[in-house]
Amino acid sequence: MNPFALLRKWLVATFAGCLAVSASHADQPNIIFLLTDDLGYSDISCYGAQKVSTPHIDQLAENGIKFTDFHSAASICSPSRAAFLTGAYPQRAGLYMGINPIRDAHWFLGLHPDEITIAEQCQQQGYATYHVGKWHLGTEPEFMPRKQGFDHTYGMHCNYSHSPVLYDDDDVVFKKTPLDQLTALYTDRVTEIISESAKSKKPFFLYYAHNYPHTPYKASAKFAGSSKDGVRGDMMQEMDWGIGEMMRALDDAGMTDNTIVIFTSDNGPNKNEHARPFKGTKYVTHEGGHRVPFIVHWPNSVKAGGVSAANIHAMDLFPTLSEVIGAELPTDRVYDGESLLPLLTGGALTRSPDEPFFYYNCENLQAIRKGDWKIHLPRSPQQIPFWQGGKGITTLDEPLLYDLKADPGESKNVADEHPEIVTELTKLAEQTREQLGEYGQRGDAQRATGSIYPESPVISHSRDWKQVPAEIAAGLETERARRRSAPAKQEKATPLPKGKPGPNIVLIFADDLGYGDLGCYGATKIQTPNIDQLATEGRKFTDAHSASAVCTPSRYALMTGEYPFRRNLSRPVFLKTGLVIDTEKLTAPDVLKGAGYATACIGKWHLGFGEKAPDWNGALKPGPLELGFDYYYGVPVVNSHPPFVYVENYRVVGHVPEDPFVFGKKANTREFFEKMGLDQIGGADAAHALYDDEMVGTRLTEKSIDWIKQQGKNPFFLYLSTTNIHHPFTPHPRFKGTSQCGPYGDYIHELDWMVGEVMKTLEEQGVADNTLVIFTSDNGGMFNVGGQNAWDDGHRLNGELLGFKFGAWEGGHRIPFIARWPGKIEANTTSKTLVSNIDMLATFGALTGTRLNQSQSADSVNILPALTGNPDKPLRDHIVLAPSKLGNISIRKGKWMYIAAQGSGGFTAAKRGAHAFGGPAAISYAGYENSDIENGKVKADAPPAQLYDLETDLKQTTNLYQEHPEVVAEMKALLKGYGLPRVAAKRNPSTKGGEEK
Repeated sequence: MNPFALLRKWLVATFAGCLAVSASHADQPNIIFLLTDDLGYSDISCYGAQKVSTPHIDQLAENGIKFTDFHSAASICSPSRAAFLTGAYPQRAGLYMGINPIRDAHWFLGLHPDEITIAEQCQQQGYATYHVGKWHLGTEPEFMPRKQGFDHTYGMHCNYSHSPVLYDDDDVVFKKTPLDQLTALYTDRVTEIISESAKSKKPFFLYYAHNYPHTPYKASAKFAGSSKDGVRGDMMQEMDWGIGEMMRALDDAGMTDNTIVIFTSDNGPNKNEHARPFKGTKYVTHEGGHRVPFIVHWPNSVKAGGVSAANIHAMDLFPTLSEVIGAELPTDRVYDGESLLPLLTGGALTRSPDEPFFYYNCENLQAIRKGDWKIHLPRSPQQIPFWQGGKGITTLDEPLLYDLKADPGESKNVADEHPEIVTELTKLAEQTREQLGEYGQRGDAQRATGSIYPESPVISHSRDWKQVPAEIAAGLETERARRRSAPAKQEKATPLPKGKPGPNIVLIFADDLGYGDLGCYGATKIQTPNIDQLATEGRKFTDAHSASAVCTPSRYALMTGEYPFRRNLSRPVFLKTGLVIDTEKLTAPDVLKGAGYATACIGKWHLGFGEKAPDWNGALKPGPLELGFDYYYGVPVVNSHPPFVYVENYRVVGHVPEDPFVFGKKANTREFFEKMGLDQIGGADAAHALYDDEMVGTRLTEKSIDWIKQQGKNPFFLYLSTTNIHHPFTPHPRFKGTSQCGPYGDYIHELDWMVGEVMKTLEEQGVADNTLVIFTSDNGGMFNVGGQNAWDDGHRLNGELLGFKFGAWEGGHRIPFIARWPGKIEANTTSKTLVSNIDMLATFGALTGTRLNQSQSADSVNILPALTGNPDKPLRDHIVLAPSKLGNISIRKGKWMYIAAQGSGGFTAAKRGAHAFGGPAAISYAGYENSDIENGKVKADAPPAQLYDLETDLKQTTNLYQEHPEVVAEMKALLKGYGLPRVAAKRNPSTKGGEEK
């Protein structure tokens, strides 16, 4: 690229600005240029649409002027846009091909930086300039909107099918833009620009280039089925709604009278029915490919209700707006348009009606319009652009001549009747080719095409790419690889306009607490009055699930809103594992912190520390603080596995350099049954001494209370992740013997006390009524030895549900879930809606008014409606649930539960008394009935997978795999769509027993 291009461009624009007619900001109108994509002449009501209703666009025409003979400069996207912004034919401006970042011949091309756009004209006159929507004038950084005169850009670099990424300046908002949200997203940004501009008192130029109705498209649920023209019509009506919102924002800001709104399309539609009464579509040079709606709304300057048949075109926009804002046209280049200002303000167009208009299709001059005459010129197969294909005229041996006044549909060839016109226009074509070029012929007046690789020739037709020298092609490929290997831009949440602050949030995440472990869920051997009180004062969910039946992946889902199996994460991690969440990934605490919340994680972490492995003698970084938490204090791994210490923020509490951690040395820590790995890492005696297993619950409670008290009136989020009731069961002595099922129940009693202390603190601080409290568990109850003993005492960990922690049966992942928020959540209610801990990300986004994109929250569903509204309204189509072994991954849809293999996919030790007692043997011991299990084993003739009707068989007694093959096929197809890993994650080599056995 010419290293002096930007300097030259600045000098030209500055010179033009110096010559410009000065005007005060008060005299300068705001400008909104609204360019739709592939919208045809008869696509809106005021131009004859019958199947859609576009009242807001019609209102623009009713209060402005409508043109019936307006032409885009090209029948495809990129060149059409170049003409609008530069005032020159695309061939003159050097951009006459469709830019596609995938195509070898075009990815490195774009609108040349030497070109001066109308945005740059506006900048020189003191305007703030914005681009919203599709760009499509080059996808490399050198050609982006902010290199072409725009202060800010929000939208997509090209067609959705080329790249579905949506950007906010340089930040990625969506890696895969949700099509049904696109109009709302653009509308929000446009109205935000208007609102901010009203405050700044600075005139603005907004180039609003909507992607629609270019395919693919999808209307939001609000507009689905609203038209008589299918999905396309629904989307058109939603787009019209967005324009109405834009106009309302102008009204609210008092800016309508001083704002020019121009509405048009870049080219014709995909189907001729939307271009009538004209012939042709997008891609071709019949009228239907070029003639599109054009409306100008400018109160007090343009007479309302006007209709003009003047022949005007896209290149007229640049000189028109330049004159409006008082900017002279730069004198170092040729422009192909003329200012429409006299015509708009009641005068006449000074251009002769016989001035020709040239219909190019890429480099091929295919037609010329002069007055009412239009000639289609002969063309060979080589001259046909790759995008035209079989559309319209392909090859043509003899010219075709049409009288557009008598025959606007181009149906009657009158070439034989008017040979003199044919001769005149054919001669004009030859002159034009000398100036503006032809396929294989460079024109004298053509300016350069922008290129990041000037060594390569400009190849408009992909079929000709093979003619490029091998060394040039190789060099380009190397450059493309280099650029694509650069670190990818990360997605960020987009805050909505700030409103009232949301509630405080306390999320209490218990460990291994089963569905039947609480009094309000049916426990009789255990008393949980404080947790039961939450249910009395709030809403209890009976169909809540953890995304995984295992500790670490369940926490991953809670933090990220993403299924952990997408990262091949299905097992716990331990003392040698680095942070399992990418620090660039948006998390639930990120959302809340971005909304102004103070955030703290207190308790069990179990998601790893460090880039590759924790440095227990140094800074434990990255960790919770890199994922959105302001403060962390707690148990770094899990209370059953080393190191048995506390971590505060980045450091082990009590650690001193002269007493380091030592791998392979036995830790100086208390020993309890089912406390494991004491000989894996020792040393750090002072740090170990501060950790007393029976005091952990008390310590975490005290830290939580202190942190809440420090927050004052600021909104806060507390994630209290308890070690209760993960083994070893080590309640404070005051709780020992208080239940009827041993240490297991005593540990739950301590958990209930912890909840009561937190609630008491909220009351004392006067914030209880403005705090959303969510209490839930990371997975189902575990049938370890302590759990087995509780079972023998008559306690049913998971109620009547089949299975235990680690497994795919209901007992492994159906969990307690209670939400309390006085005045918002109806007290003493129950919900049967299917929800999951993976839904916290989307719910917190909705709660705080933070817009999340689809890739950030693809697996997370906003369950706020189930919390504060109808408790039984379905919110999700299905959910995927993962056991420890991904071969047994399961999917729930409606009443159906499908498990992809036999057994539970969890622990499989066959004898009572084993820590890892599980699977069919444990089910038989516990007395559950299941049609596939007999004498502690899966029957030899059992089906290969499992299907249960949970509506009639919540206990999963009967496998219906054979009876409903159509349901099985549907479930398999759903799972296949997730591209599941072939194998589960490898076991952590540092583990010597316990949960990895």
